[in-house]
Amino acid sequence: MEYQTEIVLGQRYRDVPSGWEGIATGVFFYVNGCTRVNLAGPDKVGQPKDFVFDEEQLVRGDDRGWTLDPPTSRHGGPRSVVPPAR
Repeated sequence: MEYQTEIVLGQRYRDVPSGWEGIATGVFFYVNGCTRVNLAGPDKVGQPKDFVFDEEQLVRGDDRGWTLDPPTSRHGGPRSVVPPAR
């Protein structure tokens, strides 16, 4: 199965039903064909929040200077470690 999306990570999107706006920080592809997108942004009091929405409900927002730069380093720990045998 091939996975495709028109979502651009680091771009602003708005969920039409809820009105939530945020930066796309992740895309999830499910075996049933559903594509979900994680949007991160501040809530009404400025606290960071993130929620996951169906891709079909999102519209791309404008660039109001609220975009994320791609990370300059990899995170998540070493990738060369082999898990112990069970």
